[in-house]
Amino acid sequence: MTHSNLRTAREHVLRLRAALASPTPEAIEECLPGLAEASECLARVPHQIAAGDRDLVFELDALKRELAGARRLIERGAWFYRGWANVLGSAAAGYTPSGEAAAAPASRTISIQG
Repeated sequence: MTHSNLRTAREHVLRLRAALASPTPEAIEECLPGLAEASECLARVPHQIAAGDRDLVFELDALKRELAGARRLIERGAWFYRGWANVLGSAAAGYTPSGEAAAAPASRTISIQG
């Protein structure tokens, strides 16, 4: 049971990594229910680890590697978008006296649908 819980969690993280590699909001959003299921699977694991199953170490290591890969993709994506925010901020608002790119000016329009 524990192995299948860990495998299921790992499969959901693999799908997230695939979505992050070619991101669209829809692809990432489709991963959210799977990640919730992965969280539920992982919640059941500690009870089964207490039994001392050595094979779980390999499954946990594989899951840890997948999570680290997803974390790296998210961090690189955040770095990319922060860079673009700096470029756009400096293009729209110039630079601060300290030489940093200024923040892009906030939009002053309101859009309401109803």
